[in-house]
Amino acid sequence: MIKFFLVGIFCLTGTSIDCQRVASTMYYHTQEQCLIAAYNFDQVMKARYPNSKTNMHCVDAFPIPANPGAEI
Repeated sequence: MIKFFLVGIFCLTGTSIDCQRVASTMYYHTQEQCLIAAYNFDQVMKARYPNSKTNMHCVDAFPIPANPGAEI
């Protein structure tokens, strides 16, 4: 089952611009749930920090196959 994670950039703007990479600490079962979380995050940050900007994306998580030729 593919799950989705929320990742992106959060920036405080004003006299200077300070940006941080951000990511959710939980996963979402559907892309729609993830998109709703992205919207909610944006609304909360805009309410708390009016000069903020977010650029959030939902990315799917999938198993990474083992690399049989790699040495540890």
